[in-house]
This record gives sequence, structure tokens and C-alpha cells, in this order.
Amino acid sequence: MQLLAMIGINSCPALVRECVVRANELVDVGNFAEGQLVLQGLPFTFNLMRADSAASQHLDDDELEEILSIKLKFLRRKASAFRVFVNMPDANIQTPVTCNEFAGLYFHEPRRVNGPDTEIQETTVRLGIGDIIKELGLSDQSNVLITLVPFGADRMYPIVIEKIRMELE
Repeated sequence: MQLLAMIGINSCPALVRECVVRANELVDVGNFAEGQLVLQGLPFTFNLMRADSAASQHLDDDELEEILSIKLKFLRRKASAFRVFVNMPDANIQTPVTCNEFAGLYFHEPRRVNGPDTEIQETTVRLGIGDIIKELGLSDQSNVLITLVPFGADRMYPIVIEKIRMELE
């Protein structure tokens, strides 16, 4: 909890407490719009509602792309990294990135600067996953499983997920 306080979570809401305990299990967030989930050390799987499911089922190749958007907060002076898998709830740190379910990764390399170890950085990770959804035969599904797998030496430092959703672009 001390690490969570460093990121600005001083009062640990029930959702954060529950999700830290349930790491490596499926979390049904539906169309998760607000809140705080913590990725810390273990894989985390979301059952995420697709963006405007009816429209996304009828996309042509040259039209809109389905984008996974994840808004994050993390410690600026610690490395933060995770891999993203679609429809693979059992993905873990040994899962190869060459599998069809691999969607991409996020990596933050901290700069060597003076300053407090508690500085917070925010960013939004956006990955196009429409082709993967089609290749996996999930086009007719209204929800999709997204698994985040932290990796690297600093994977035990928390990454706060403030918002995760699917968008059409």
C-alpha cells in the first residue's frame, strides 16, 4: 500500500483493494470508464466491452480501426512495462510475443534525472487490435478479453490503470 500512496492513492478504494488481491484472475469491467485498477507484478485480465459493438462487427478493412486505449499513472523514475494479449487469459511472463494473441507492449524507460522518487507520470497507451480480433474469429463478440502481463526488473512497482476502453477510429 505504501507504493500505491506514492502514486497518489492514499485512501485505498474497495475496487483497488479487490483488484490487487484478484491479480491473475478475470475482472469484468464492462465498459470501464473511471476508477483505479492496479497492475503490479502479476498478469491481469479484463473482460472489456467493444466500442459500439454493432458497428464494429460490420467494419470493412478500409474503414474504422478498433483501438484499445489504456490511461496509466506510474512512478516516473522506475521502469514500467507490460505486454498486451487478446483473448488469452492464461498469458504470463513466459508467453511468447510471436503468438497470434499478442497485440503489443508498453515500455517506459526512466531518465536519469535528479528529483524525488515519487514523481508521477501519466500517459495513454493506444493499440490497434481490430486485425487481431478478426484473425482470432472474435468479430461477432460484444466483449473481448484483454490480458496485461507486466515484465522487467521493476514489474513489482504499481501501474495504476485509470481508464481502459475500446474506441473506433
